[in-house]
Amino acid sequence: MKKIMTIIFSLFIMFVLVGCSYSELKENEHIYIAPNSVRSLIFNRTEHGYNNSISFYVYTTDENNSYIKQGKIYNDTYTYYKLVENRDCELLNAVNGQLFFSDDNGLQSVINYDNEIIDHAVSYVRNGFGEVIQIIGTHNFVNSITTEENQIKENVDNKDIKYVGKLSEKIEDDNIKMLIKKEIIVSYLDNKLYIDRLSTTKTTHNDGQIQEQNQVINFHIDGDLSIKKAIIIDYLDVSKTILLLDSSEIIIVDNYDFSVKRHNKHFNVAYFESVNTHFYVIENNTLYVYNALFELVLEQKYEDIIIGSTWLKERSEDYIRIATMSKNEEISLHKILIENDFEVPKFK
Repeated sequence: MKKIMTIIFSLFIMFVLVGCSYSELKENEHIYIAPNSVRSLIFNRTEHGYNNSISFYVYTTDENNSYIKQGKIYNDTYTYYKLVENRDCELLNAVNGQLFFSDDNGLQSVINYDNEIIDHAVSYVRNGFGEVIQIIGTHNFVNSITTEENQIKENVDNKDIKYVGKLSEKIEDDNIKMLIKKEIIVSYLDNKLYIDRLSTTKTTHNDGQIQEQNQVINFHIDGDLSIKKAIIIDYLDVSKTILLLDSSEIIIVDNYDFSVKRHNKHFNVAYFESVNTHFYVIENNTLYVYNALFELVLEQKYEDIIIGSTWLKERSEDYIRIATMSKNEEISLHKILIENDFEVPKFK
């Protein structure tokens, strides 16, 4: 009995200590608003490219110190856990609980692993927003030091990679089950945009017959393109490469018929991201949502300043998560439901 009480007491103390590690900001502590305000609060994303929690990161300052903190909502209150102290830095992005930021020493990574802070320099390729380019669908990132072992594409330096995705989708009806595995690489060098798409489809019929089919698409588009960020929308009947240029021009390339559409209605894009069958832009504190056909389906302006955003997935529904902050520094999290234009197979 005494041993059981000791274990229970130890667990209680551990629970209290973990709970106390998160606390509200001090009275004189403030969340730093970055020059690009939408990048002031960084949401944690999964390897599939979306967010499934309310975990986020901010950079705060008080009279004497600065901190990188991991935030979460506890009992309807925003609480924070200190990760890094007194580093002049810029927050970039976070994947699977690993935050990337830059300081005077270059690209850094910090992760809270079982209440142990692991903080070290890393070497990964970044896009025009400074975000580390992840290989969507895996836990890996594009290493900026190209070697034989980590070269993403033959005869292409990793620094020329704009997007890599290892995606899959599962489709079922009364007669068949289809598993489609895809690898998509977008690269740019020598004034040419290269798009490589390999898909393998395994079809299982009710009678037990199994068929496998491969489809390879390799093509390039000539053009002087200063690419800030590339994203992909890819499903059974729709495959698009969407590029944001440094000029804020948006280009959509159809990966099946190779057609190109250009969009010149934005001039100072602060954020650019996919959300399942759609993509969205944040500019001048306004959210613009487009479908894969380049049609504007939503335009929404916010009164409070937008400090962060991500694709949020809950069960089978897709949302855009928007974080705003009022003049008295109160944070609000918003969910904007996105209706898919066509039936989307489940990710597996």
